[in-house]
This record gives sequence, structure tokens and C-alpha cells, in this order.
Amino acid sequence: MQRGSGRVRRGQRVRRGRVLGLVGSSGNSSSPHLHFGIQDRADALTSNSLPFEFDRYRFQGAAVPVGTVLPSGDPTAVNIVGTPRNERRSYPLKPAVSAY
Repeated sequence: MQRGSGRVRRGQRVRRGRVLGLVGSSGNSSSPHLHFGIQDRADALTSNSLPFEFDRYRFQGAAVPVGTVLPSGDPTAVNIVGTPRNERRSYPLKPAVSAY
């Protein structure tokens, strides 16, 4: 996320459509992206991932690496392949590209 763009607090309930923050390219990253998950406690080393699903979203396709590879192993660019479709009551899996 973009540093300082978080718009919710720990423990706060959020409703559909609420902006949580802005996607950015912070950390060891070559392009904007988002890692999303729900955990049962704040400590990432001892927490468990909790199940979740999105009410609906638009699956755009899967990301397929192209071009050169960075020393970290990350691709510098991707192609989006597959057939776009609307999804309901599910969650996008890696390497899904989606729009909400």
C-alpha cells in the first residue's frame, strides 16, 4: 500500500465499498500490487489466516510473467491471460488479476 494511505483502524468494522487504503509500490517491489488477508491476531508470525470471500468481483485473467527477471526473482512485467468473467462469493487466487 502507499505509505500513510491506510483509512481504517485495527478492529474497526468496514462495509462493502469502503476504501481501506491506496495501492502502491512500497517495499521490495517493482510495480503496484496488494497482498490481502485476514488474520486472527496482529503478530504475523504467530497468527492464523482466517477464511474470507468477496461478495462479487470481476476476474480479469491470470498474470503470466514476461520480459526480464529481477535479482529477487520477481518479473518486471506480466501479460494477463484468460477469459474475463464475473465472480460471486469466492476469492481470487494467486496469480489472479481482478477489478472490484
